[in-house]
Amino acid sequence: MIKTQFLLGLGEEFFAKGLTDALPLLPVEENGRLHDHRLRENFIERIFAYKRWQLLINEPAKPSDLVAFHTSLSAL
Repeated sequence: MIKTQFLLGLGEEFFAKGLTDALPLLPVEENGRLHDHRLRENFIERIFAYKRWQLLINEPAKPSDLVAFHTSLSAL
């Protein structure tokens, strides 16, 4: 039983490392920390900011688009 739990923990850690290596800007947070409402709210805001950033960089953008993106983040 202990060996199985140890291996599962390694698997999860290995997966998370691979994911963060492949997508370094992707918001990630430890599950236990999401019980804190402020950390959870910040995490959700980072998820939406990441999605908006992906949309911005995958389309031709003007400098004003970048300014608008940063302005929307400073309002948070």
